[in-house]
Amino acid sequence: VYENDEWVLRLPIAAVFHKFIVGSRARNKQKLEMDSGARILVPHREEQQDCIWLRARQKNQIYSCKAQIELLCEKEEAKLEYTHFLSIPLAYDARFRQRVDEFRENVVLQ
Repeated sequence: VYENDEWVLRLPIAAVFHKFIVGSRARNKQKLEMDSGARILVPHREEQQDCIWLRARQKNQIYSCKAQIELLCEKEEAKLEYTHFLSIPLAYDARFRQRVDEFRENVVLQ
């Protein structure tokens, strides 16, 4: 969206990734802003919003910053702790179990 002489993008980013975008002493945020030329607005921790805003004079600055943030989040995702564990008993239904075994064999053969 173009408003007040600059481009603004609302980027959906889960709140758990905000700490990686900001970084220690806001160094990651500063580096991303310097590299892309866009400003990054991260909501306060208390707000728990699952988005950030990017502002820049040119669209390509927004695209550059967006790509860098997406790469950073992809890389940092492994550092997140698991919050849920889902266990589904598969052995109850014989037909379903047979189909799972067939799938497993197909995956191993490829």
